[in-house]
Amino acid sequence: MNAATMTWWWLSFAGRAWDRDFWRRRDAAQQTVAEAIGADPEMAAARFARCFSSCCCCNKEMTDPYSIAYGVGPECRRGTPAARLTRWTEITAIVEGERELEYDKTLKDS
Repeated sequence: MNAATMTWWWLSFAGRAWDRDFWRRRDAAQQTVAEAIGADPEMAAARFARCFSSCCCCNKEMTDPYSIAYGVGPECRRGTPAARLTRWTEITAIVEGERELEYDKTLKDS
């Protein structure tokens, strides 16, 4: 077996090993996300809205401070009961607190 053949064989083998590992990790990550959404859909929606600055209902960009506080844009928020808006605000505050803790941890680790 010459050097070129050995190199090709090794790269082919390493690529297949990486590929298996990639798909296994991807599937595990998808399962974790699905479980988090199933456990608390409102919290998952708030995390999505906070992470992407998008409405968790229609995915439009949010710029209004009230929309950002609720995690829901004005069109989707229209007609929503006050109790639900209050709940969304509480959930968004929890998510923001989580982000601050992660940020503080990152600063301490560096």
